[in-house]
Amino acid sequence: MPGRWTRTAGAGLTGVGIGVLLVGDPSVGWAGGPAAALALLPSAVGGLWAGHALWGLTDAFPRALSGVPACDGPGPSVRRPVAVLAGAIARLALATVVGSVAVVLVAPGTGTGVLAGFGVVALAGVLVALLESLGRPAWSTLAIAAGVAAELAVPAPFAGAALVAGGTVAVLLMAPAALVLLARPARTLATALWIT
Repeated sequence: MPGRWTRTAGAGLTGVGIGVLLVGDPSVGWAGGPAAALALLPSAVGGLWAGHALWGLTDAFPRALSGVPACDGPGPSVRRPVAVLAGAIARLALATVVGSVAVVLVAPGTGTGVLAGFGVVALAGVLVALLESLGRPAWSTLAIAAGVAAELAVPAPFAGAALVAGGTVAVLLMAPAALVLLARPARTLATALWIT
């Protein structure tokens, strides 16, 4: 299939970029015990929960193609695609905050900057997955590359500062693209199918 290897290579580069985001901040001590891995747990759980919430898009997109507005439908489960994304982000934030409080109670030395940084990178991961699934891998790859560049350029005034900066840059570059794609689901699908 033409273009398949380029898409795979792009996804691989994006994955490497997220990995670099996670380990590129020198203020996060991965070798000093299990603290960093424990700090990663809340955002990982939040990312999984948010990803599960995005399955709600499977109803909205076909409805848009069939001529039924995504906001109309027979039951309360039908929501606008942007609302589905907002719900996924809310789940990510809730799980990350609650889990981070638990981590701070269990391991009081864990920096809140590191916990916040992992949360922002988890949000970047959710947006990458969304953009990849909607056929915009180049946008997510460029956003992650910009996030890595920002992380490597930022000094570390506190633990996790570079992690927060890199994740934030990536999120700020991907969020508008995701919102534009979800605001017009019929056009997004038509473009993905090469229908103009």
